[in-house]
Amino acid sequence: MFVFTTVWKVVSVAVLVLLAVPACGGSNGEDDGKAAPLRDPQPPFRVSTVTEDLVDASRSAEGLENRPLATTISYPGAAEGRFPLIVLAHGFMDHPRDFSGLATAWAEAGYVVAAPAFPLSNTDAPGGPSPADFPNQPGDVSFVIDEVVRLSQQDGHPLEDRIDSDRVGVAGHGLGVTTVLGATFNSCCHDDRIDAVIAMSGILIDLPGSYDFSATPMLMLYGAADEFIPPTTGPEIYARARPPKLLVTITNGTHYPPYLDEPDPADDTVIAATTDFWNVYLSGSSRSTDDLLDHATVDGITVLEHETS
Repeated sequence: MFVFTTVWKVVSVAVLVLLAVPACGGSNGEDDGKAAPLRDPQPPFRVSTVTEDLVDASRSAEGLENRPLATTISYPGAAEGRFPLIVLAHGFMDHPRDFSGLATAWAEAGYVVAAPAFPLSNTDAPGGPSPADFPNQPGDVSFVIDEVVRLSQQDGHPLEDRIDSDRVGVAGHGLGVTTVLGATFNSCCHDDRIDAVIAMSGILIDLPGSYDFSATPMLMLYGAADEFIPPTTGPEIYARARPPKLLVTITNGTHYPPYLDEPDPADDTVIAATTDFWNVYLSGSSRSTDDLLDHATVDGITVLEHETS
């Protein structure tokens, strides 16, 4: 009887102690009566979005005294740690909202995605969109990198301590391809912080400087049925690039649906291949290049050419 009573008392005390200890995810030592939000330990992360009205007062656009760059930022909102930064450049007559699906997928995978609306080429540009300002857009990419990193160092901002400024990628669609390739490879506006680049159905337009294709990893995606881009464009840029490089031809792909928020048979492949590319060449995860090659090659959907070593 003594043994039983003693054991029962020990168990009872242990239960009371456990009940008195806050559960995991409780209030970090502060008795505020509220449980701290649950955190995602691994992808897919829950995504939060913030829009920042960034303004580059040091430069101007035609008809404007400065360069307004309203930037939509998608990030892992329920996760701890710092994440690589990706700047996503829209094309002519497009807008960051058109790429919300792609931006969300990358943020779910563990990336902070900053998508600026370029002052004169976006859909909502004053007086209507114009492509003429494209030589200034690579500078916008660098400015956005500066500003988003600055926000991550600002006390109380949603991005505080969320950016790994040593890992930066850029991606562009349409006219945005010239924008990001200029920022990565052209002497006019080269930004040596860029570690990897994705080019989606765009052309390479001459900029004031000269192109020098370094060994910065690049993934190119082009549609064989693109109504605006000649079918030779992807292979021509691929030929100039240096390894590691990958060229994904979307067999029946047109200019917009595989990338923008429109249903397309290649949607899953584009998301998988681009996310794998960031995982391999930007975040340095343990995922192998073989996974990327497998996901980029889908019978009836894509054809892959690559030099990854």
